[in-house]
Amino acid sequence: VVAQAAGPSVTIAQAQSVELVSSPVNEASGNNITLTAYGQKIAMRFQLSNGPWACGEIAIHVAKWGSPSDDVVISLFSDNGSNQPNALLGYGYIHPVDIPSQSAAWRSAKLIAPVTLANATKYHIVVSRSGSSHHLNYYTVSRDSDGQYSSGALLLWTGITWDAPYTTTD
Repeated sequence: VVAQAAGPSVTIAQAQSVELVSSPVNEASGNNITLTAYGQKIAMRFQLSNGPWACGEIAIHVAKWGSPSDDVVISLFSDNGSNQPNALLGYGYIHPVDIPSQSAAWRSAKLIAPVTLANATKYHIVVSRSGSSHHLNYYTVSRDSDGQYSSGALLLWTGITWDAPYTTTD
C-alpha cells in the first residue's frame, strides 16, 4: 500500500502481507474499494505415478502465530478437469495444541476415512481453517518457492475462485 495524499484512513487488520499486482487508483473521499486477501485457503494439485494406494493421512509443514483456537482442516478433493478442486473425497483435522508456535514443523491429519487414489489421476490437497481468520491468531503453511513440481501447482482461494499466486510455488 503506497502513501497517498490526505484522505480517509484505511485500516488493514490481517497478519499476512498484501501484494498488489497493479497500482491502486486514487479514490474520492467516501468511496469504497475492495482488497481481496488471497490464500485464506490454499490448494496443491498432485498426481500419482505409481498408484493405486490408500491415503489415510496427509502431512503439511505448519506453524501457528498467536493463539488460534480453531483447527487446521486438511481436505482431499478430486480435480474438476480444469486443474481446480472439485468434489470432496476426504478430510481430517490438526488441532492447534499439536501445532508449534512460530516455527513450522511437519504435522499430519488423519483422514476420517481412507481414500483410494488412482494412478495418473489429478487430486488436490486443500488447507483451510475451521474458524474465521484473525489478524493476531493465525496459521502459516510452508511453500516451496521454486515451483518445480511438474504434476501440480499451488492455488489460492479468493473467496470466489481459485487463482494461481503471483509467482509459481508448490
